[in-house]
Amino acid sequence: MKFLGATILVLLTSFSALAQDNEVTCKVKVNSEIQFDFILASPEGQKIKIGDFEAFRVFLNHTANNQFSLEVFDGDLAMRTYSDAPLRTLNDEITHTIWKRDVLFETTCQLHK
Repeated sequence: MKFLGATILVLLTSFSALAQDNEVTCKVKVNSEIQFDFILASPEGQKIKIGDFEAFRVFLNHTANNQFSLEVFDGDLAMRTYSDAPLRTLNDEITHTIWKRDVLFETTCQLHK
């Protein structure tokens, strides 16, 4: 019975650690000024709206197996662009940059500690 209790405790701790791995820190800059710097929960299989910044709408999609996708909709051009990357360690990051004549738009996300 003690073994069963210890096994359940280990499994719960493992699931808790996995849930923490789904937290990401995202930063959005417009013309090099930080507009958004937040920690988001990003459950696997979910598309999360980060926010609207000028003509841009930003989403983070946690597809599967630590694969993430940043989606940026540019309302001025009615166009969507994407960046994909795995986020497996705290050093991994996904970055999406759009540079137009009048705006430099940067989004970066990485796993939260």
